[in-house]
Amino acid sequence: MKAVITPPQDGEVTPKARPASMEQNPFDLLQERSASASARSSAMGIIGVDRAVERASSPSVLLTPGHAQGRMSTDIANVAPLASRDAPEFMIKLPPAKTRLDMKEATRQTGSAKGYLRVQIIEGRGLSVSSPVHSRPYVVVQFDKNEYIGYHEESTSDGTCPVWNNSMTFDVTTEQQSVQISVYDRVDDCEQLIGTRDIQPRLIHRSTMKRWYTLFARNEGQEEETVPCGEIHVQISYERLPPRKLTARDFELLKLIGRGTFGRVFQVRKKDTQRIYAMKVLSKREIAMKKEVTHTMGERKILEKSLDCPFLVGLKFSFQTETELFFVTDYKSGGELFWHLQREGRFTEARSKFYIAELILALEHLHKYDIVYRDLKPENILLDATGHVALCDFGLSKADLGAGELTNTFCGTTEYLAPEILLDEMGYSKLVDFWSLGVLLFEMCCGWSPFYAEDTQQMYRNICFGKIKFPRGAISDGGKQFVKGLLNRNPKHRLGAQHDAQDLKEHVFFQDMDWHALLQKQIPPVFKPLVESNDSVSNFDPEFTSADIREVADFAISDDEDKSPDNREAPSKESTSSSKAMAIQKPERDDKEEPLSSSVQEKFRGFSYSGSPKGSVSYLENAIQAIDWGREDAKDT
Repeated sequence: MKAVITPPQDGEVTPKARPASMEQNPFDLLQERSASASARSSAMGIIGVDRAVERASSPSVLLTPGHAQGRMSTDIANVAPLASRDAPEFMIKLPPAKTRLDMKEATRQTGSAKGYLRVQIIEGRGLSVSSPVHSRPYVVVQFDKNEYIGYHEESTSDGTCPVWNNSMTFDVTTEQQSVQISVYDRVDDCEQLIGTRDIQPRLIHRSTMKRWYTLFARNEGQEEETVPCGEIHVQISYERLPPRKLTARDFELLKLIGRGTFGRVFQVRKKDTQRIYAMKVLSKREIAMKKEVTHTMGERKILEKSLDCPFLVGLKFSFQTETELFFVTDYKSGGELFWHLQREGRFTEARSKFYIAELILALEHLHKYDIVYRDLKPENILLDATGHVALCDFGLSKADLGAGELTNTFCGTTEYLAPEILLDEMGYSKLVDFWSLGVLLFEMCCGWSPFYAEDTQQMYRNICFGKIKFPRGAISDGGKQFVKGLLNRNPKHRLGAQHDAQDLKEHVFFQDMDWHALLQKQIPPVFKPLVESNDSVSNFDPEFTSADIREVADFAISDDEDKSPDNREAPSKESTSSSKAMAIQKPERDDKEEPLSSSVQEKFRGFSYSGSPKGSVSYLENAIQAIDWGREDAKDT
């Protein structure tokens, strides 16, 4: 039985909402002062002066071990002269706005959330359900890869016009993300997708949108790609919040959902928004002892590149304590693909083809950023509540491997290793990911690995020299040719050697695939996992989920123990913990265990961030924040 490895975790700082009875949100003060400043400018007769200061989204520099310290450029040659013959201007001018970078080129800042997005699904009307009497429609809401399953439904006798009044709050860490709403028809144990709708929220402080939206369903085989199938009444509001640091105290532990070499993965609940996340906790000591610091910091950097791809697990937050590292990622309630494959034995070709197609887009995204994944297997593939895949765990991935470049690190899972990893002393390229993809497709359709053997050395020989034998009727001729193309032992002749993932997308096996619609998640998955609630763990291995959380959570932080290189801020007030959850408390330290040295701690600097990085907040906003809080964290730490 394979070891089950669950996804990595994300990000770092999210602001917590202040009760109305407490001090005013500083962004309210920002708007008031901007308005008063504009009024004074008009009274003084200042015309045509643009005083708008935009918030820049420039990427941060991730400080990893060995990072060159002289990279911050300073334009000394263009410094203005001390004296000028021009007549002085007595009009106060603010610094020019920073140039806003393209989101695809910017580095995702995980140090702080921008605010809260509150979504309320009120009701529906005219839904295309199978039975108006017996149907019980429900909604699944996704924002920035985080999902909410709204099973609660108020009493109604008509399934075409349900009343839900489902409310949820999402952490906003990036811009330009849409709210994706899927409505499902449920009759007893049968479920069917009714329609979907993407809504682009307005991220304006204290703004509210409330209106009816038309749902659309994909109508295959017709000239019209989508057809209306009902309406939903939705209210969306946004509140912008000041940046602050997150710590483990901001989360409640719910369940253990996986174990890895250096740590564990927990299902957690964020106390302020009640959102469910997955938290990967890694031991600094174990990482340092096994010399895996570079890989761990590399995983943190690679996770930042997951923003633009819907089939990669998203990094939400990352932070650290004196002894542990914390990744907080989106929780995928559909569980591991390995768990489903183990229970069902094998999948149909249509279902396998759908998963492979989405994985091609995931690998295409990674390869575009010169990242080789190197550990593709069912254990590292998750399903969300709607049945789409999400690739996770980038601990073995390698960044900065350009076209034609090779690497020679021996790593991966034996059954999915490409032959050039075993035989070629010169190294291997990103094409090893496509070999693993071929092994995965064979395994999903046939029920076993094409090269598996109980003896590891025999498995190596099978990978390098063994023949591929397809069971009768398990896969079509087009699928066989696709697998053979991926499992070509000569990397130069392997499918994908010419134009990377584009070669795979153009193969006859995918001649009927609409890749644009797939990327937009407009094609319904062949299989939808059964998810009972937002915190359901029914699709994860009971070996983990049945464990006593108090026995496996042997980590914690306290006010006097938070001494990591990125944490300098006092803790914030906590919300009341759920009775079913475990709050993180101070552990009993082993007196024989010496604390990590300052040199080791320094290697993890840059894993988390303190507030908004320099350059991502305008001068005016930063000044007001410093005044309103007396912030010391406005300085670099």
